[in-house]
Amino acid sequence: DLKQSIEVRGLNCDLDLHNIDNMMISQQNASMLYRIIQEITNNAIKHAEAKNIFIQLLKIENILHITIEDDGKGFDINQVLTKKGMGLKSIDSRVKYLNGTVHYDSSPNHGTTVNIEVPV
Repeated sequence: DLKQSIEVRGLNCDLDLHNIDNMMISQQNASMLYRIIQEITNNAIKHAEAKNIFIQLLKIENILHITIEDDGKGFDINQVLTKKGMGLKSIDSRVKYLNGTVHYDSSPNHGTTVNIEVPV
């Protein structure tokens, strides 16, 4: 669903899912994960002017690893993290609520990668 909504906006979106078929997760947590990924991809479209987005969900043991990469214009991670707009605050608080961690990797003109790990 999210992949299609990204592609309708004119971007290429690759979705890679591994070992999540039998994953047990509450509807509330699934909805929260969806909103996290949606916020990150919206940022890539709106702010980074990305043309390609890669989303990977990989479950290893009891951890769900989520990677979202874009080929947008990137940003100075230190500058953005000190200002933290509502989008990043929302992402961080949702990941924290799920007892997970989030790591942002970006630099100007090199796109952005967001890695999230959440126990499931």
